[in-house]
Amino acid sequence: MVAAYAAAANAEIPSAPWVFGGWVAALGGWLAYNATERIASDVGREETRLTCIRLLALHNSFGNYPGVPERDR
Repeated sequence: MVAAYAAAANAEIPSAPWVFGGWVAALGGWLAYNATERIASDVGREETRLTCIRLLALHNSFGNYPGVPERDR
């Protein structure tokens, strides 16, 4: 994802944990919205489930990114 964004933006993106901060914050907001405002609907439950999967996948792969300190892996 980061490589695709860098190529599209023609920008160099550092290998640092802060790069993912905005993405994690946005996913957290999306999760909160679906889990509180739309949980009674099929769409809200599915978006809640999918967002949890995305956040867990990021968490599980975080240590694979260069620049992540050993204590944060």
